[in-house]
Amino acid sequence: MKKIALLLILAGLALWYFDISRRMTEASIHEAYREQLKATQASNAEAICSRMTDDYRLVDTSYGPEGTRTDTMDREEACTELEKSLKVFERLGKVTGGLLSPEIDIDIKRIELSHDRKTATVEAVSTIKIGDTMLARSRGTEKLIRRAGRILSQGGESKTWTYAQ
Repeated sequence: MKKIALLLILAGLALWYFDISRRMTEASIHEAYREQLKATQASNAEAICSRMTDDYRLVDTSYGPEGTRTDTMDREEACTELEKSLKVFERLGKVTGGLLSPEIDIDIKRIELSHDRKTATVEAVSTIKIGDTMLARSRGTEKLIRRAGRILSQGGESKTWTYAQ
């Protein structure tokens, strides 16, 4: 009897780990983006980076005053750039007493869930403003997976327009 109970518990855990904990809904994706935005506003690069898979890869094409540039970043490179950017924003906010703190917004345009709801592709537009001045806008697609109940990013592609130097 104990063996049967143990087998049922193990089967339940396996079902949860390999199936249920890997499913996403549009609501869970929206919540993951809200958490990412909160971490960004709190300058918590570690929380954002913990949401990236080991094989994370981002291809970003930037358009700005200095011309056009395409960069490909893995998880480590993306985290390093994120940490630098968040430190600059944090310093700017502190130096100005919060007057020039950037406003960051993410607008999810489309979510495409796979049939089994274990992967998703999200199209979103992100903006960074200070007051009424737009600093940058980014439009991109991101590939998401869910592991052990957490939604993780595998990266994607983006196009970023920078309006200030």
